[in-house]
Amino acid sequence: MRFEIDWHGTASNAVAEERETVADLRVFIGERNVCEYEESARSGAGGPERADHVAVSLYPLAEEIAFSWWRLFGGRDDELRLVDGRCGYAVPDIRMTFDGAGFDAVCRPYDYGTEAGRFFQGSSERLSGEEAERALADFVDRVVERLDEKRVEDCGLRSRWRRVRESRGTAGEAAFCEAAGALSIDPYDIADSDAGFIEGMGALFTGEPLMELLSGLRGPRPARPALRHETPERIREAERRPRHKSRLPALVDLREALANTRRPGPGERPWARGPSPPGHRRGESIQRHVSGRPSGRTGLRRRRFHSFRPSRRGPVRGGLRAGSPARGGPPHEPALRSGTGDRRCGRQPSGGAFGG
Repeated sequence: MRFEIDWHGTASNAVAEERETVADLRVFIGERNVCEYEESARSGAGGPERADHVAVSLYPLAEEIAFSWWRLFGGRDDELRLVDGRCGYAVPDIRMTFDGAGFDAVCRPYDYGTEAGRFFQGSSERLSGEEAERALADFVDRVVERLDEKRVEDCGLRSRWRRVRESRGTAGEAAFCEAAGALSIDPYDIADSDAGFIEGMGALFTGEPLMELLSGLRGPRPARPALRHETPERIREAERRPRHKSRLPALVDLREALANTRRPGPGERPWARGPSPPGHRRGESIQRHVSGRPSGRTGLRRRRFHSFRPSRRGPVRGGLRAGSPARGGPPHEPALRSGTGDRRCGRQPSGGAFGG
């Protein structure tokens, strides 16, 4: 993904930031110019004309990227659409997402109707997070340099981008800002309660597991207080439980063996309630294989692994979920382990999730 910019002279826009950043823009995704468009046919004219660039002010596009930076790179599969920051200009429908492992840039054909025409190119490209950061940062840098060259003062993009660049230069600061972005919170306008919650989760998880967890906790409403309050305590409760009370790690190795212990018959549900001899026989054999002991009459009645203990509360929502092996039965929570860390905005990190 790359951006080609040919600056115009001073345009007639009323706002200085837009007036001085008008340019011909070409964006290449997968080596295809997605800024090619077809003008709408007008009466009396011939067929629709085509162009290989768009003439737009780049300030609103750069501002959209700068203010969405931490949400884009901190969240998981949180989409940023370039058309959301177009401010009335016609731009291609470029969508960007980051899943923690790679960055996807996708352009879809987009029709603005009779006023502006149609972008007909579609393309996609998979980049690393570092490659995407370089491409987007280079674009914003060039817009900010243009503002400096034209001596446009007191614009929000310049101050915001300066803070983003400073945070990116420190590993601990960047990790904290990404964690805030995963919760759709502005790291530069964050409440103490939100910062404390991020610190607490950073003491339990680090790296990608932390980002995945926070992105899952965001839910339909960003960082719901009740959910944030109960999740760390549930994880700590699972941590305090003796290790022999959870067999979750062993289930990965046992997956193949369990699948071949006894094949299910048509319509057979081994964990269903009620009298079901075939289902019980399969369930009992699986339970015996996992626990290393016969299930006996307790297994007949309860139909669950003895090494799991019922939770007093429901399953953890968002990033972590606990299953229930019996329909209508109580959920069970596994023991969880992760790294430790400590970080609060404005304080030097000492290690862990937000360590420098």
